[in-house]
Amino acid sequence: MDIREDINILETKIVRLKVEYEQYFMKVLKLEPLKLRDEVERIVLFYSNKPITSTALKFRFNSAVSKYNAYKQYWSRTVRAIEEGKPTGKAAETGAFTGTATNHTNRDPIELDHTGHHSQAGQSNRLAPQKETTEISHEQAEKPVAPSPEERLANVYKEYVEARKQCNEPTSGLSFDSFAKSVEKSRQQVKDSYKTDNLELKVLIKDGKTKLTIVPKKG
Repeated sequence: MDIREDINILETKIVRLKVEYEQYFMKVLKLEPLKLRDEVERIVLFYSNKPITSTALKFRFNSAVSKYNAYKQYWSRTVRAIEEGKPTGKAAETGAFTGTATNHTNRDPIELDHTGHHSQAGQSNRLAPQKETTEISHEQAEKPVAPSPEERLANVYKEYVEARKQCNEPTSGLSFDSFAKSVEKSRQQVKDSYKTDNLELKVLIKDGKTKLTIVPKKG
């Protein structure tokens, strides 16, 4: 593996780790994701002691580490509060998942609609986007940072799982990784059809069923 690939892996693992901690705080996961956290720590430690000559890659690495360190502060505070039996209301506000991630079925429950057109009924039933409320640090709270593509995808995943829950649709077997792969495949199809990278994911409830649409952004 080269450094570029390792940084890609690091960014992906940080997003997964954030998702799994949210699940842990909401008692969807029984155990703290320490194994995945250790994998992230090893990558961070390795490249922290190794010069990165590419300015672009160095910036990406430093940004990922900065984000990870901010998350660690929040996770440590919340875990400590849980251990001390204190209320953890902020953890509940992260909008963690309500579904499980077991793999007892090979059927992909994601229903993607990438025609680019929606009915009025579908639009009226669109779920309101969930706000990112993870508490990280005072400095970042003062200067809000736009979520990364990985964070936006994680938020859509949470919204999609919650919508399926509301519609009494199965969520078991719907892991974040399988969701991300399905979205990327459909995103590429829409990108090729509309000749644009400026795409938007929308979670809709139509006729009692959850749909995920990928459409070009207006404007």
